[in-house]
Amino acid sequence: MAIQNIIKDVRARVETASKQYQEAFFATVEVNKKAFGVVNKNARSLAKTEVGAAKNLYAAAQASFEKARKDGVRQVANQPSAYLPEGRDQVVAAYKQTLELLVKTGNELSDIVSKGYQTVLGKLNGKKPAAKKATSKKAPAKKAAAKKPAARKTAAKRKPAAKASNGAATAS
Repeated sequence: MAIQNIIKDVRARVETASKQYQEAFFATVEVNKKAFGVVNKNARSLAKTEVGAAKNLYAAAQASFEKARKDGVRQVANQPSAYLPEGRDQVVAAYKQTLELLVKTGNELSDIVSKGYQTVLGKLNGKKPAAKKATSKKAPAKKAAAKKPAARKTAAKRKPAAKASNGAATAS
C-alpha cells in the first residue's frame, strides 16, 4: 500500500513538472517569435534607411561626375571643391536614424527578453506571469484607494467597540 502511494505521488510530481516544462518551452518559443518580429521589422527599416541614403549619395556623386565631365579638366582643377558631391547631410542623417533605430531595437529586445524570462520562471515555478498579476492588482488598488476614507471611519468607530468587547472578556 505504501509503495502505491509513493508511485502515485511520484507520478503526480512528474506530470506537474512535465506540464510546467512544456509551458516554459512554449513561453520561450513565443518570446523568440516576438524578438524575431522586432528584429525583422527594425532590420527592414534599417535597410530602407541605408539603401535610401546610398541611392541619394550615388545620385549626387553621379551628378557631380557628370558636371565635372561636362565642364572639363581646367575648371575642375581651378575649383575642385565645387565638384564634390553634396552627400554629407544625407550620410549624417542616415547615421543618426541608424543609431536611433538600433537603440530602439535594443530597448524593445531588452523588454521582451526580461518579460519572457519572468514568464518562463513563472511557468517553471507553476505561477502566473508577473505582468498579468500587476495589471489585475492595479484595478482593485484604485477601488480600495477610493474606499479608504470610508473604511477608516468605520474602523475608527469599531475600535472602541472592540476595546469594550476585549475589556468585557477580561472582566468576566
